[in-house]
Amino acid sequence: VADMLKDSVEWRNELGSCINKNKENTCKTPKKCNKECTCFLKWVVKKKEEWGKIIDHFYKQENIQAGMHDITLAALLDKDLLLEIIEGTYGNAEDIKHIKDLLDEEETAVAAAIAVGENNTTIDKLL
Repeated sequence: VADMLKDSVEWRNELGSCINKNKENTCKTPKKCNKECTCFLKWVVKKKEEWGKIIDHFYKQENIQAGMHDITLAALLDKDLLLEIIEGTYGNAEDIKHIKDLLDEEETAVAAAIAVGENNTTIDKLL
């Protein structure tokens, strides 16, 4: 999970002007942006597939009491714990702040999803 978050920051740093295009922010090298954004989208699809396999495997764990998988997963994906892991292994203050901001946004989105009955994890929302 920490690696996935670090990768997403690296993509943002490298492709931010391409990924976040708007009327004021147009790419100066459209061919390059199209190629790299296509690569980025493939990465996102791959990470979604990987995350799906992790979740499937997680729910097959027999050492977790029946009905406790969601609670256990939520505890493992606790925002503060994720940030602590990232800070301990990554160290780039600017990128850590960006990840914290993303997690804060997603914490709000997850709370809203739970309120309407969706069962999405923080990672599902980030992807």
